[in-house]
Amino acid sequence: MSSACCKTCKRSFADTPNPVVKNPKHGDMLKRSGTLAQCNPCVSYLKKHPNLQGKSRAEVAQFLSKPENFEDYMAGLEEWECNRREGKRAARVTSVSVEAESRHGLSTRQLKGYLWTRDLLEKTDESHLYKKGKTVTIPHMGKSVTGVLRDKFVMGAIEVFEDSNHSAVRKRVLASGDDVNAEGECDDHWASLTEKARRFYNTRLLLI
Repeated sequence: MSSACCKTCKRSFADTPNPVVKNPKHGDMLKRSGTLAQCNPCVSYLKKHPNLQGKSRAEVAQFLSKPENFEDYMAGLEEWECNRREGKRAARVTSVSVEAESRHGLSTRQLKGYLWTRDLLEKTDESHLYKKGKTVTIPHMGKSVTGVLRDKFVMGAIEVFEDSNHSAVRKRVLASGDDVNAEGECDDHWASLTEKARRFYNTRLLLI
């Protein structure tokens, strides 16, 4: 198959009218995604395909080599493109960008004490400590918990820490764009990062 065609859907970049535009003007043809031998619609649709999202190009090609899989893929792609033409998804993406981030910093925390709930105080025969004006309320496990803050730990008490973080962040824009075609181009830049680089950019390095 010539490089003038999308390697995934096999449609020609030169002869296929832009499928995500209702009435494409003369010369408005299927768009290539960046420097890839794939079209923009395929790059975007593959991210949502239940069997192909996250797969490598080789895995995608192997899957679509079966006629029945290719037919199903094209039916889904055409439906996706139809939705785009009908405006069921915004035709414009604002400030599409891919950023790489590296972070270095320090993290410290100070133990403030142990929160004893009323039930815990009653179990240990120290319910007299639960007095109005002496209790504190903190968020814990998705709910508010009220108790007495003590410096003594027993099983069932809640550790209360105060955190402090100081870090320096370096960001680098790999790609950006203001129209819908930029979405595919940003995907291309992100895909070009090696797995090692992705792990580096997504990992926070903390010195504790």
